[in-house]
Amino acid sequence: QVLELQEFEKLEPIDRDDIEAWSSGFTVDQHTKQRKRPVFEPSVNRTCNRDRIRKLSYPSRHQRRLNLRGMKYVVDFDFAAYYDQFSLDPAARNYFVIRVRDDAGAERFYRLTRLPMGATFAVAVAQTATNVMIDPLLREAEQGRGIAVDTMIDNVRVAATNPKDFLWAVRTFLNRAYQANATFGEIDIDDGIKASPQDLSDEQIVALGLKNAAMSTFLGESAAIGEDGEVYVRNTPKNLSNLTAAHLRMQRILEGSHGGTLTRRHVASLVGMCLWLAHTVAISPARLFRIIRLSSAMGTLAAVDGWDAAVRFVAPSVLSVLEWLVKTLLRNEPSRVEAIACPSMKTFLSGYPP
Repeated sequence: QVLELQEFEKLEPIDRDDIEAWSSGFTVDQHTKQRKRPVFEPSVNRTCNRDRIRKLSYPSRHQRRLNLRGMKYVVDFDFAAYYDQFSLDPAARNYFVIRVRDDAGAERFYRLTRLPMGATFAVAVAQTATNVMIDPLLREAEQGRGIAVDTMIDNVRVAATNPKDFLWAVRTFLNRAYQANATFGEIDIDDGIKASPQDLSDEQIVALGLKNAAMSTFLGESAAIGEDGEVYVRNTPKNLSNLTAAHLRMQRILEGSHGGTLTRRHVASLVGMCLWLAHTVAISPARLFRIIRLSSAMGTLAAVDGWDAAVRFVAPSVLSVLEWLVKTLLRNEPSRVEAIACPSMKTFLSGYPP
């Protein structure tokens, strides 16, 4: 793994006499890639007060959707390998050194070439970097000048009411990202044709914004801005595919046609996914109280003997609600985003099943 990091120019050998300060290194499991991911952080992080870490706050899902109201141009950006984006100045790299011991016990020293964010601080550091890049856009949005911008760490969505402001917002953001040496994942500009955002012409940016206003994906949900200026949201095909697979697996295990084991963890994860997808399309939680109670029961039992114990029975009344919900979600009908209103018993119970 050290050789791989050197190949990608993330580590450089250093003589012991040149070391100024140390960094810590450890690995975390990446189950989807069947490997361990290296994580680095400055050694001084160990002595920092956790309560002094910058607290992050984000708009609600509903508020992010309302930000799109009246917008005619939309584009979503996703940084590539964001936690490895920021290069350390060569003059500072001797202060970020790790020690590696091989199987024979020999020690080697390497200095980091990328800013070590660590595990605890990474989200706050990355979000702060994103906030700096979008700062001019946020100022314009706060003035109510027809621009909207939303972020979540390495995801950025920019929208505007007219092509002139949209082009200014996108170019400003891309230029600031370029100055920070940040790179993006490719964007689909046409069917099957992808390009780096920084390579797009002004005409392509405007055309892309107009296309994405009809349907764009941000943080796991798809949004479309209708001709009336209203926002309509639905779940993404990827999330619905995951829902189908998880629900089918649970059905087959309970029927005895699948040789696997259904655990409390599986059930709670499926319920959590269902609640998230239901929230996207504004399905009343009153309809889901039986599966909410199921999730609560899984948590109560897990407190006694863990999440990995087998589940061999789920009440038919619960399975009936779950099956109805899955079928409703798979129809994936768009839900119109309504203005924020004060909650009431009437709105909570709307559509409550008899």
